[in-house]
Amino acid sequence: QSVMSQFEELQEQITSQKESSEQQSRQHWEDEKTTLLQQYHQIQLEQMSSREEQYATQVHDLQSEINDLLNEQNAHEKEYNVWEFEKENMLERYNNKVEEFQRA
Repeated sequence: QSVMSQFEELQEQITSQKESSEQQSRQHWEDEKTTLLQQYHQIQLEQMSSREEQYATQVHDLQSEINDLLNEQNAHEKEYNVWEFEKENMLERYNNKVEEFQRA
């Protein structure tokens, strides 16, 4: 009876240790899984932040390029207006000369 009792006690201890070990193992893997998920989410956030910075830089560059083009367009329009003004003056002088010759 005593041997049987010791055997059962030993069997219970082994079962208890096995369950405890399995529990610890499950907890370890759950902790690992949680850590990996947190790292994955952190990497995703960093990538999103990096893309946002990239897009912000691209938008800024495009805005600068648009401003440069608008400034260039304004300069061309001013130059065109100067040429148009000179053309009108020359046409007016030409018409005045034609009138002078016709009167003469």
